[in-house]
Amino acid sequence: MAEPISPAALPASAASAPLWTLDGLRAADPVLGLALLMLAAVLLAELLHRTGACRASAAT
Repeated sequence: MAEPISPAALPASAASAPLWTLDGLRAADPVLGLALLMLAAVLLAELLHRTGACRASAAT
């Protein structure tokens, strides 16, 4: 099993960043940060699809 990363090994900006910021998520778990970013992108795409914003731009 991999050893946990000590806070001293992290860059100063990432170690002091709150968890809800992108830097904080990267410091805590890069895979979790990427997964949450992808989830936000999928939800935004679904919202645009349901509102018809994509169809309006495709018709021109």
